[in-house]
Formats: sequence, structure tokens, C-alpha cells
Amino acid sequence: VPLRKRQGRDANIHSVRAGSWAAQRTLIFRDALRADPELSAQYARLKRELGASSETRLVYTLAKTEFIEDTLRDCCQRLEIAYTPGNRR
Repeated sequence: VPLRKRQGRDANIHSVRAGSWAAQRTLIFRDALRADPELSAQYARLKRELGASSETRLVYTLAKTEFIEDTLRDCCQRLEIAYTPGNRR
């Protein structure tokens, strides 16, 4: 979902070390969205709403955090892997 273009940027790229917790959590979240159309629709709806109302990328990103962390916590519980909030272990 594109945000209003600010500071001439329209992309936000992340890089993570292969096998790191940051990489694993990204894949867990992606797989959860792919496996559950309703969850995917909820996330898309949230992103559209935030994209329309957030003044900065930071506000947009922080507002998505609760949804992402809740989803990851649920997935990790189902997969029986330890959940650690954030990108560090």
C-alpha cells in the first residue's frame, strides 16, 4: 500500500542476515498471511487505513507492530517455537 510520497521516496527496503531471527520472523509472518486469507485481508485493510492516515513512515510502521507481533506470537505458539518480540534474539 503506497503512502503519500514523502521526501522523494516510494520504497522501503530491509535486509537481514539469512537464518537470523529477523529473517525467520519475516518468513513466519509471510507464511501466516499466505495460509489465511482472512488474516491477509485484515492486514491489507489495516495497511490501507494507516497509509491514508499516517503522517510519517515511522507512525505507519509502529501502528502495524501490534498486529504483526500478535500474529507472530500465535504462529510461534502453534509451531512450538520460542517467540521473541522484535528482531533480536
